[in-house]
Amino acid sequence: MLNYIILSTITWSTLMLFYVLLLRKEKYFTYNRVYLLTSIVLGLIIPAIPQFSFLNDSPIADIFVKLPELTITNNDQESTTMTEFNYSYIFIVIYLTGLAIALFRLIKSLVHLKLYYDKGEIIQSNEKKIIKIKERVVAFSFFNYIFINKDIYESTQRDEVLMHESIHVQQGHSYDIMLLEIIKSIFWFNPIVYIYKAFISETHEFIADNYVIQKIPKKTYGELLINQLQSGVQYSIANYFINSLIKNRIKMMYKTKTNRKWKYLLAIPVLVFVLLFANACQNDDKGNIQVQDKEQIYFIVEEMPRFPGCETETTLDDKQTCAIQKMYNYLYNNLVYPTKARKNKIQGKVVARFVIDRKGNIKNIEILRDIGGGCGDEVKKVLQSMNHLSEKWIPGKQNGKNVSVYYTLPVVFRITE
Repeated sequence: MLNYIILSTITWSTLMLFYVLLLRKEKYFTYNRVYLLTSIVLGLIIPAIPQFSFLNDSPIADIFVKLPELTITNNDQESTTMTEFNYSYIFIVIYLTGLAIALFRLIKSLVHLKLYYDKGEIIQSNEKKIIKIKERVVAFSFFNYIFINKDIYESTQRDEVLMHESIHVQQGHSYDIMLLEIIKSIFWFNPIVYIYKAFISETHEFIADNYVIQKIPKKTYGELLINQLQSGVQYSIANYFINSLIKNRIKMMYKTKTNRKWKYLLAIPVLVFVLLFANACQNDDKGNIQVQDKEQIYFIVEEMPRFPGCETETTLDDKQTCAIQKMYNYLYNNLVYPTKARKNKIQGKVVARFVIDRKGNIKNIEILRDIGGGCGDEVKKVLQSMNHLSEKWIPGKQNGKNVSVYYTLPVVFRITE
């Protein structure tokens, strides 16, 4: 999940940078709208494509893969297994809390719109409905509904305002907004999504303004925008007649349209670059591989090795859970607190690292941390004994092929009274 977020953020940032530098100031508003919507969707799709995903290849994933500690005491009846605290649970709780808040705000906005609808005076107008409201706001639209201030509706400015909002309705701008609101709720922690939302809303206003100024003079329409600048509250899920982009909207109305459609073709090599970068991330797993005796040994793989005896389980997760439990049962039943260590009250943590090769054999056993008293030798001896079991370990797999994988095992020896 972490790597999906990283890759989607890189994709969005790259495509957005291209938009800001080359496309944002162009008057091809429909093209800009299509580009922004396409790029936000690509940011969701590209990291999910298996050949471009480095979800399981990066050592970043290592922070979520923690083998439990095994505790061996001088009293076998009190031997226990302790699981290291998994910090990923904290991040999950934080994320779900943020998601709940974001969804609550979205639902709250929809409820407010429903209240406006219920309290307003409904006027049928072809395929769209116009609702006159008393709230201090000029006008805004939401799908086929146009909400307009009662005083504005009864003024000489009504036609221009309704013309502007009708373009939002005809162009289906609310679909864009709802898509961005959903993505923003899911990625509530990512500022790039909020910037996308602002750019798309800006483009919607440019499209509507461009249509209106073909019907009425630019000066008249610009004065109307300025006069209504302090209109009141706005809602994130609606398209507005008035918003904080007044200055940019007026500048864009007077900007001369240039023949620079060729700029949009440059988006193709940018997209190719993003795809190649993602593919490079997938292949760049040097930090995840160590070469030993001309053999590549992985630290993290798509399918980690499993202790034998659990292949009848239905799902891969069930097999992994069962395998870990069986491995610790085997270790617990075979590890003995060394006599020398007990007599000298030696206690502490022994850390062993070993390799499970492509055939399921345990080899290259190293004691990375030893406390003496024969504790390290005891751990090494029991690990070696696994090679004499009737069944071999199930080898780890990467890209569908058996590979050699490192395992690190912490064992705590503890003296109890």
